[in-house]
Order: sequence, then structure tokens, then C-alpha cells
Amino acid sequence: HWPVFINVPDITSLVPPLQGLKGNLEMTLASRLSTHANLGHMNDYDDKWRLSLANLALVETQAITVTVLAATAAVLMG
Repeated sequence: HWPVFINVPDITSLVPPLQGLKGNLEMTLASRLSTHANLGHMNDYDDKWRLSLANLALVETQAITVTVLAATAAVLMG
């Protein structure tokens, strides 16, 4: 019933991979931050913010890249 799914039916093929991507990226971020915490890299307040923002930027870049690739594949296959 959403207009976007009616107007662009190829989008429905993107929903499951993008939901899987979301879970993978969340686990990657959690793993990176917990590794830094266990190595003692996050003992200082400034280091916590620097490492957190750097890892968030990396995960966001990965998400954008994979989403663009998935969208391109869906458009080419559709």
C-alpha cells in the first residue's frame, strides 16, 4: 500500500538484503568498539569520542557503498 513500492516494484527485492546489511553493520561496529575497549584504547574521554566517531564514519561509508551496489544490481536485474 506504500506508493514507492507500487511505483517502483524492484525496490521490494532490496528490503531483505538491506535488513541483513543493517544487522551486519551493527555487529561490526559493536565488535570494533569492544575490541578497542578491551585493548585499553578507550580509557581517555577524548579517545572514546575520537574512536567512536571514526568507527561510525567507517560503518556509514560501508553502508552507503553496499547500498549503492545493491540498488544498482536491483535496477539492472529489474
